Amino acid sequence: MDSRRSPVSPWIPYTVAITASLLVISVAYWYVNGHPSSSDPSLLPCVQLNVTSSTEKSALIGSLAETYGKSNPRIGSGRCVTVSVDPFTSGAAKKAIASNWSPDDARGHTRKPHVWLPSSSLWIVELRADTSYADRDELPGTSRSIAKSPMVIAMPEEMARAIGWPEKQLRWKDVLGLDRNTWVRSGYGDWGPFSYVKDDPSFSTSGFAATIATYYSAAGKTQGLTTQDIDANKKVDDFVRKVEANVSYYPPDIMNFLGEMGGPGEKRKFSAVVMQEMLAYLHNQGNPDGRPRPAGSKPSDPQLVAIHPADGTLMLDHPYVILPGVEEDEREAAEAFMEFLLEPTRRAEFTALGFRYGDGLPTPNLASSLGFSEGQKSTLMAVPGPEVITRIRERWQELSKRASLLILVDRSGSMAEDSTTPGKDRMEAAKEALTNNATFLNTKDQVEIWGFASDPNALHPDVLAKSEFGDGVAFGGAVGKLATATGQYDDTALCVTVRDAHKHMLENLDRSRINAIVILTDGKNDYHDDPCSMRTLGAKLAEDDPNGDVKMFGIGIGSEKEGANIPALRGMTRRTGITFDAVKDPEKLDTAFADIFRTVSPGQGL
Repeated sequence: MDSRRSPVSPWIPYTVAITASLLVISVAYWYVNGHPSSSDPSLLPCVQLNVTSSTEKSALIGSLAETYGKSNPRIGSGRCVTVSVDPFTSGAAKKAIASNWSPDDARGHTRKPHVWLPSSSLWIVELRADTSYADRDELPGTSRSIAKSPMVIAMPEEMARAIGWPEKQLRWKDVLGLDRNTWVRSGYGDWGPFSYVKDDPSFSTSGFAATIATYYSAAGKTQGLTTQDIDANKKVDDFVRKVEANVSYYPPDIMNFLGEMGGPGEKRKFSAVVMQEMLAYLHNQGNPDGRPRPAGSKPSDPQLVAIHPADGTLMLDHPYVILPGVEEDEREAAEAFMEFLLEPTRRAEFTALGFRYGDGLPTPNLASSLGFSEGQKSTLMAVPGPEVITRIRERWQELSKRASLLILVDRSGSMAEDSTTPGKDRMEAAKEALTNNATFLNTKDQVEIWGFASDPNALHPDVLAKSEFGDGVAFGGAVGKLATATGQYDDTALCVTVRDAHKHMLENLDRSRINAIVILTDGKNDYHDDPCSMRTLGAKLAEDDPNGDVKMFGIGIGSEKEGANIPALRGMTRRTGITFDAVKDPEKLDTAFADIFRTVSPGQGL
């Protein structure tokens, strides 16, 4: 073996050095271009700003967020911004915020908000007073208003003129304090009894503000309302009780129910609706959800006029609230989006929906549509303190109408079919929804349950005899016993059951309560041993109950292809007064029952 070593090439050290240098450069290039760092925020993901808005303006805010996004907005560090807008009723959103956006309270609203746009600062007062909300002391002391709209009493023009509008300066009690026989005594018996509608004060701003205004009016004040004005005050209690006696029911969304007021020549089931002025304007435009309508769209019927009570009203201020706990980048993005919404160029987009702006004066279009002068300015009631608001809620729940409720549950064989809820058939899904949403019923509500199939000896036996809901134990036990029929009597005696239930409710009518029937079914009427016809049932029930004293709600599980007679059910409930939900997905039964129970029994489930 040769012991001599080969000489090292003089080029190798240079080659190694060059290779190492190229490697360092490559790694650095990859890191800068493929692995962004905090030193280059423009390469980081966009700031996601989540905005939760009250429902009446959510379409507008969503549209403005899209416009904002097209301008490629960035915060000071250079990061881009994207804005998402989620519509959520103000009271329900307040509850979800207080619970740190728990799934039970958020109810499908998955984006926890950085910014909250309720209809009124009333909800901020309540949130700040809610001891379950950990960040209540961190809420901003003041919030800027992005739009304004006063509370009004909206009526069909002919009805408003019949009580002295526009010549007479009408107060809250001059309208809402009328008794049910007002129209008969005045020679307008074909209008039916006087009644009005407001949405549930527990969740809706319009209903909440109307209730506060009622207490102000009863106490003869526009500011400085105290708990002493509310407690043990027979005069105030009597006034509130009289006003609540005229409430037909408390829908979760006023706009969905305005069509129930009827058209020309029809008996109108409601005489008045208490709501924001801008909602009355949108109704008149045939645009209840605030979205653009095709050219040539017809306005709604009847057209409404707005009564601004002479003894004062509340101005809903639509505040922009940046919630506590928001990170620095999200806060900067939130402040920038607020400034965008407040730019003078945005004013026309808000006023086009019937909002008022900074000076509180109406536009000519708004005033003309609702029948008042362009210079209209109301006396404004002050937002009460948290203790007063809490006491108003407590007293209102004691004085408001309670429900008399008959629930009809389909027990036919098809209710044993599989639902989309894993491991549950339709009957089990229905029972679970009934049980889960019983929290929306008041202890003093009267409840009765019938189960129906096609046994000629017991078409619709009592599952729960009429009784006070109380602690709900009897109700839960009765629901638990509901079972699908089997054998030869597993058909659907729908028509005769609804007919008999309606007759039963009329014979036991309690006008101090909201009388209602809830029908849950998944099939067509296929019991033919009785001449009852679904085709003519709606007209027959309307004839038997011309004033609509018994409200009817329908929930149809499944599609027509699966056997549900959706058109007949919808037509029947519309003719007799309220609403029908077609629930193709049994998992959505929760929402359907929650809306119905809140409509007839407001103030629960908070």
